[in-house]
Amino acid sequence: MSLRDLILTRFLMSNEVMDMEYTAVDPKHYRQGNVECIDVMLATQGKQAVQDFCVLNAFKYIYRHNLKNGVEDIRKAKWYLDKYVEIEDTYEQPRSD
Repeated sequence: MSLRDLILTRFLMSNEVMDMEYTAVDPKHYRQGNVECIDVMLATQGKQAVQDFCVLNAFKYIYRHNLKNGVEDIRKAKWYLDKYVEIEDTYEQPRSD
């Protein structure tokens, strides 16, 4: 099953929004059911685009951390850099047969 199919299956099978506590790095508004926005981005935009997105978001949070949210922004930047590595280590680009 491709990543896209897995994401769509998880989304369609979900009848309720996950009851997750809000955290600065993983707020509920980035999910629809069991599907995270970044997973849909992977399925629709591809690995390289999402990795670029992660790097740019990390840069944004590091750049502003002293002027806005301090260590919370550093945690957000770390989340995006960790996500970049996770995608690199685990994501397989769907084949176009």
